[in-house]
Amino acid sequence: MNPRIAEPLLSHRVRDHVLSTAVAPVPEAPLIRSGPVEIWATTQSGVPGTTLSTVGVSDTELASTIRRRPVRVEFLAIAGEDPWRPVLTAALAQVAEDCLAAGVVVNRGSAVRCRPEVAAALGADHLYVSRAVYHHRSFSQVRAEGRRVELWWLFPLHAEEERYLAANGWERFEDLVVEARPALADPARPVIPLPAARPRRTG
Repeated sequence: MNPRIAEPLLSHRVRDHVLSTAVAPVPEAPLIRSGPVEIWATTQSGVPGTTLSTVGVSDTELASTIRRRPVRVEFLAIAGEDPWRPVLTAALAQVAEDCLAAGVVVNRGSAVRCRPEVAAALGADHLYVSRAVYHHRSFSQVRAEGRRVELWWLFPLHAEEERYLAANGWERFEDLVVEARPALADPARPVIPLPAARPRRTG
């Protein structure tokens, strides 16, 4: 399925939405431009760090492997401390580029493999695709001209967490996240406490 380009400038509505909700002076330009995608950095109310937002992915409808209809999305990351901004910006750019190249969106509740150079700098091989839990509910979607754009949050997964997710599914994994309340904006956080593996029966 080839991605279909929507009417131009839908992503500008997303950019205006992201900048209008900032609680500090907004930047005059994006951090980077990567093809049709920009990445902006803002300070949002109640969010423990800098919100990094793609702008440009939503101009293209992307197929979904779990939904009947194509979707429009943008991606978020949170840099709890400034030194993490460059690598998280690169991670967002990678996911945006890969989705646009494939014409298929990553699914919420899934783990996205990082490119080697991103993984090395981030100290994590995967990113988890989540709803934007730190942001106000109204921040996580934009509606314009009868179309809806969903804003999905990506945060780094430790290897042990990715293995648990693969073995047990996203619902059980998110239950652990809710229980542990880890500092997800910090890529250097400890591993979420995971249940001990049950020994296999023999004989």
